[in-house]
Order: sequence, then structure tokens, then C-alpha cells
Amino acid sequence: MRLLLHYFHFLNRDSAVEHSPLCKLTDSVQINNKVQQNSRRVRVVVSMGEYDSPELKKQGFAYAEALEQNGFNISSPVMKHEDHFTIVQNLSQSNTPTAQQMLSIAKR
Repeated sequence: MRLLLHYFHFLNRDSAVEHSPLCKLTDSVQINNKVQQNSRRVRVVVSMGEYDSPELKKQGFAYAEALEQNGFNISSPVMKHEDHFTIVQNLSQSNTPTAQQMLSIAKR
């Protein structure tokens, strides 16, 4: 518990911006034109769980929108009966609805 509290002590606006993939997206895409030229061929899934917090969903949709605006082929499903932990756990089991939905998106 002490380690966890110590970690949160260092989280502030500057460190959040520094570690945010959303804040780094524009710079990284503009730096690498080759990525931008091939981005339509890259399928990206930014999924959220039905039970995730509204803030986590908001950030996920914002990230998906930013990727899409930079030319990426995006799917951003909200997985029923899931949160961001169970999504990852269920991807390893091919018979789960989550894994089936991800496979369906990947095959498009």
C-alpha cells in the first residue's frame, strides 16, 4: 500500500501529459511520414469495457478519434460485461465473447 501511495504522489498534470499516448500521438505521427502514409492499412482497436469508468471511456474514445484523424483505421467497441482488466484476461481464451468480437474486427 505504501508503494502505491508513493506512486500516486508523483502523478501530477505534467507527468500525466508526459506519459499520455494521446498527448504524444500528434508529434509521433508528424515525425514519421511513412507511418502516416501506411496508416489506413493498420487496423487499431481501442476497446473499453462496459464497466469501465466514464473517464476511462472518455479517454479511450478521444484516443481513438485522434488516431482516426491521423488516418488510422479504427474500431472502438465497448465490450459488454467487461472492464479493462477482464478484456485482457478474456483475450487469451478464444471461446469468450470478447475474443470472438476482437477476431471478428481483425478479419474485416
